[in-house]
Amino acid sequence: MEPDNPHNDKIFSFDLPFYKNQMSKEFYKSHSLDKEELSQYFSLENVLNGLNIIVNKLFDAQLKIVPMDNGESWDKSVLKFNLLRNDENKTLLGIMYLDPWERPDKATGCVNHPISLGYKKIKNLITNNNNYNSNENNNNNNNNNSNIDNNEYNIPKCSITCSFNQNNFNEPLKSKLQHSDVETLFHEFGHALHTLLSRCNFQHLCGTRGPTDFIEIPSTLMENFSWNQDLLQQFAINPMGKPISNEMVTNLKKTRNLFEGIETQEQISLAFLDLKLHTVETDKNTSANIGDTNMSPAQILSTLHQQQIGIHGSVSNFFLTSFNHLFYYGASYYSYLLAKDYSRRIWINHFDSGKQLNLEKGQYYQQNFLLPGASIDPSLILNKFIK
Repeated sequence: MEPDNPHNDKIFSFDLPFYKNQMSKEFYKSHSLDKEELSQYFSLENVLNGLNIIVNKLFDAQLKIVPMDNGESWDKSVLKFNLLRNDENKTLLGIMYLDPWERPDKATGCVNHPISLGYKKIKNLITNNNNYNSNENNNNNNNNNSNIDNNEYNIPKCSITCSFNQNNFNEPLKSKLQHSDVETLFHEFGHALHTLLSRCNFQHLCGTRGPTDFIEIPSTLMENFSWNQDLLQQFAINPMGKPISNEMVTNLKKTRNLFEGIETQEQISLAFLDLKLHTVETDKNTSANIGDTNMSPAQILSTLHQQQIGIHGSVSNFFLTSFNHLFYYGASYYSYLLAKDYSRRIWINHFDSGKQLNLEKGQYYQQNFLLPGASIDPSLILNKFIK
């Protein structure tokens, strides 16, 4: 900043990444954290082991890497997992594909895609969905892992596609991830579980085939598992065989809230933009105080940034073209903020902030949240977890 510049008291949009980076560096240094050292604990192999620990604890199941059938894979780096029940027959509950690494011409970011859903096969289809009674004390089916019948329901499949940096080409599973990558993978795995453990009469009510502001809850909830100390110390192990230390986990967890305020305001601004662009204004007084309704999307977001965060300057069209949720979420981007609140309450109320990661809590979560998908009113589902 120039001493004589009258705008010295303002932060512009192009300043923000710089200042956040500087603050992050200082924070990591003052707490003896090093991102490269942290990544030694988070090989893809370790992280997948962490996912396996979760499904074993909560659902008495396991993820097992299995060979591809001929012509099944779209790239040689894709991994195929069977989600198996821990019974004598190792009953297949679902199939998940993981496409973890960046490569030329592959889209960036991480996304979950349902491929095939756990709908009831036509010969077993019933007209009325009586399997899921909203009355907790009058369930016709106690649907848990022990009685999901593959003869009755289709076996669901899904994929998780990411663009992580592969840094070990001889042993790809030994490639190191940043903890932010771990959190992202856990988020997408939350979606995957919703697909793989859901069983409904009709496919468009299964798993993630529900209201957007409802289906983001299991994924956002799963992010909490990536910060849980007990769980981290079971799978975050460096190449020397040493689990991540208590001190390192404590300091790592502090980074989660480092920019929570400004990042929440940024999410609010994006949600407002999404709603604004998908709203037909009939009254100029309902324009959310963002000025002329003929403003461009970039101008609207620039105004929102100034109002919500106090950040000045113009937002580029480059950012807007990379904001994919604007196109395919359709006025539902607010769902992330809403899901963050609901998932936080479920994490605290049902899982006791990570102290109750056990089969009883897991099977209740599966039976009453994941399994019915959207075949029950989401408010009735949430009422079982949020008092």
